[in-house]
Amino acid sequence: MSTDLATWLAAVRTGVAAAGVDAGAFGQHVSVLTTTGSTNDDVARAAFDGAPEGYTVIAGEQTAGRGRRGAAWHSPAARGLYLSTLLRPDRWTAVRTDPASPASTLVTLMAGVAVVSAIGDVCQSPATELKWPNDIMVRRGRPSAVGLRPSNGAVRGATPAFVHETVGPVLRTRPDDDHASLAGPPWRKLGGILAEGASEGGTLRTVVLGIGVNLHRCEAPADIAARMITLDDLMPTGVITPATLSSLVSAVLRHLRRGVDLLTRDAVEDVRTRWRRHAPSVEGTAVRWHALGETRRGRAAGIDDTGALRVRLDGGAHVTVHGGEIEWHLEDREA
Repeated sequence: MSTDLATWLAAVRTGVAAAGVDAGAFGQHVSVLTTTGSTNDDVARAAFDGAPEGYTVIAGEQTAGRGRRGAAWHSPAARGLYLSTLLRPDRWTAVRTDPASPASTLVTLMAGVAVVSAIGDVCQSPATELKWPNDIMVRRGRPSAVGLRPSNGAVRGATPAFVHETVGPVLRTRPDDDHASLAGPPWRKLGGILAEGASEGGTLRTVVLGIGVNLHRCEAPADIAARMITLDDLMPTGVITPATLSSLVSAVLRHLRRGVDLLTRDAVEDVRTRWRRHAPSVEGTAVRWHALGETRRGRAAGIDDTGALRVRLDGGAHVTVHGGEIEWHLEDREA
């Protein structure tokens, strides 16, 4: 695919049009921008002005994109899919009927399933998985030690197996020879989800759901380039076409509509089951995190009804982790 912005914009607009009625509100109120500061900020402003659920902004470039906990989100022009959409959980039947429903707490997990499902629709990659709470990962065979070219021009080798979940999706560069031969750990980050909620009177009124997917290779900051992967790398031809991008956009919008429909009618177990199916690492993988000034270690033991992470400590006790910076030792998983 040509990497010029005009081609990218045309492909995205074609994908939005193709989503049609299958995407419901998520295909009816879409703004496609050449560039913006942050698509999440754009949707948040629209929410304040009364935009309907499903209002979506897709941009060719973000100059101030961000990931979880304020991490920088590298968003160069026409190199990724940068999309934000508006949810209004206070209007969902499930939440109006039962304010204690976990539907609104499962938004990030629902979005992850939507994006992985959409990627599967366009490239049939069995290696794409979800990592709690918001990462879209690709499992690769153990790669050879081929260096990557970070943005400072240096050649970087392997990186530690720990992957920090707070790092936003950043595009990596192409190796010097074979694009399928990747340095570093056998897990690479393809994309991520950022959900930002706004409450009023103790009720969650809106959620701005940001989605980023790495499409094409480009220069990236040296400290994270070796841990990233792009959709180009998953394609047999080594590059996605405009038609593939159109199909991806259309599929993301359709799967978002289906996921929100499940939450709206309180089909929360369906959402959790679908997420678990795409997240094998959530059972038995070694994790490390910081709490109350100390470092804690254990093994992931699934999710609870609200989507929080359950961890089994070395002594056998279980604790629940709702957020924060989690380090996943993705190569250390119990059979």
